[in-house]
Amino acid sequence: MFEYTPEVAKDWTSAFNRIQNDMPWRTKDWLTSIGPDQLRSKKWITDTLSSLQEEGRIEAPGEHDWVCQIAAWNNPFLSQMLIDYGYENIVCMDMDPDAKLIHNAANKRLRSMHSIEYKTRDVVFEKPDWSQFNLIINTSCEHMFPMKEVFKNRTILPGTTFVFQCSNLFSEKGHIMCVDYVEQLIDITGLTDIYYANELLLSKQKRFMVVGTYE
Repeated sequence: MFEYTPEVAKDWTSAFNRIQNDMPWRTKDWLTSIGPDQLRSKKWITDTLSSLQEEGRIEAPGEHDWVCQIAAWNNPFLSQMLIDYGYENIVCMDMDPDAKLIHNAANKRLRSMHSIEYKTRDVVFEKPDWSQFNLIINTSCEHMFPMKEVFKNRTILPGTTFVFQCSNLFSEKGHIMCVDYVEQLIDITGLTDIYYANELLLSKQKRFMVVGTYE
């Protein structure tokens, strides 16, 4: 469970100062990324993973397991949540170089204590190596081509768990792959073994999430 501690407050104040000084055009972006809807949607992920683990559907993270966050954006919440869940090795990927700077400022303390790397990558066209990851998360499927095309014919570890989220906010600029139903999200991800599929009503949109594997 994410806790807003004095240490987190210090981290985020430092990040906000960096944004105001060096990239003030990202101020609104930062405030959105620490808002209540972002917290709820990210907490939904680790709560669901914990429930699936308790049910014996997925295994607990091991010391040498790796998680990748695709389209990680500013990511003020999820890295801490994944560490609390049990992951020590985290790779974030996003094509936005400003997001990398914001993430690294907001998570400077965490990066000093854990293995957290942020790579500027376009995962659709650059085709990263996925074979080291036990868990792969994309919370921004609405911004990207279908995930079933991204992972088609790619080498992944047997049993790798995937978590995909998408939105029905069609009016937002840059949302090219929104869905109306969770069944549509299942279709565009191409997951073949579904552990969980549901929706979450937020202040201005519904978010949909599916957890499963490619078998």
